[in-house]
Amino acid sequence: MKSSKNILYLLFIIASVFALSCSGSIFKEAYPTLIDGQYDSEFPYRGCSKQLQEISETIKFVNCITYYKVHIFKEGSKIKKGELTDSLIEKITIQTRQTERTAAGTATIIYSEANKIALLTCSHIITFVDTIYSFENDSLGNYLPYLNAILIKERQDIYIPDLPEGGDLVVLCKDENYDVALLGKEFKKSPTFTVPCFKYPFGKAKELEWGTFVYLFGFPMGTKTLTKALVSSPNRDKNSSFIVDANFNEGFSGGIILAIRDGVPNFELVGMVKTMFADYEYVLKPTDEFNYSKHNPLVPYRGDLFVDKRVNVKYGVSKAIPTENIFDFLYSNRIILSRKGYDLNQILAPYF
Repeated sequence: MKSSKNILYLLFIIASVFALSCSGSIFKEAYPTLIDGQYDSEFPYRGCSKQLQEISETIKFVNCITYYKVHIFKEGSKIKKGELTDSLIEKITIQTRQTERTAAGTATIIYSEANKIALLTCSHIITFVDTIYSFENDSLGNYLPYLNAILIKERQDIYIPDLPEGGDLVVLCKDENYDVALLGKEFKKSPTFTVPCFKYPFGKAKELEWGTFVYLFGFPMGTKTLTKALVSSPNRDKNSSFIVDANFNEGFSGGIILAIRDGVPNFELVGMVKTMFADYEYVLKPTDEFNYSKHNPLVPYRGDLFVDKRVNVKYGVSKAIPTENIFDFLYSNRIILSRKGYDLNQILAPYF
């Protein structure tokens, strides 16, 4: 009886040792310690909440409002686009009103010195055409070459709500081909607190691989959000562009993409969220001044109608701007930025 207990105890010890050795092997397999100099493709094996919180403080919600003056032309004027002059516009205008176009997205503070800050974002967030033309159409809905209205841009406001002194920004430089822009603000007085600035290095999007794990910061629907994704189609063009599979919403454009090289907290900026895949549909809507709360939906609407474009977002697939494009943009504009008092050598110098 005693010998049987000893045998069972011995078997238990052997099984425990075997289980522990297997656990150690599994742990090493699941959380590799190999330093290979490449971007990681697995979920971080240790906490990095402190570093992510510090990065989040450099992420800002940027708003852009562009104001237009609408000139509605006299019916039957038969004026073509190339014939317009300031005096002719004044002559054939029978009504004017104000309207606006808005956009919002994400910007990251990458420069903070003395009383100046600079923020990285997407160009399309702050880019609106100077003039919008409205054409007549026939009874079948086909556009005619004659204008019935024109919208002329009067001013544009770019601002970040939680910055001191009102948060108004100026465009330091932008490139619509790269879809990259740099916004700036000069405080009248040096801030009494340290403005948080993104301090991690620029990485190389061309070194991303299928399945590389990335973190992304942005402001979908105006709410600061951190999410994760995997890289697909790396190096999909000569600029090292790539795709991520995160579920974005409007407001995430301009959000930074961070990869991890040999474990956290070795974050590197490898790109910026550009656009979501989407299609469009056109709907009829009343004027901007229409009061929806007072309208009875059971009574037919008999006021003026306008065609509006509605975006249908295809969630789950988004394009990214690679770091190489961002770096080229900053480097090519370094002299202009220096003249404006923004010396980016501290950012660019490590990469020469």
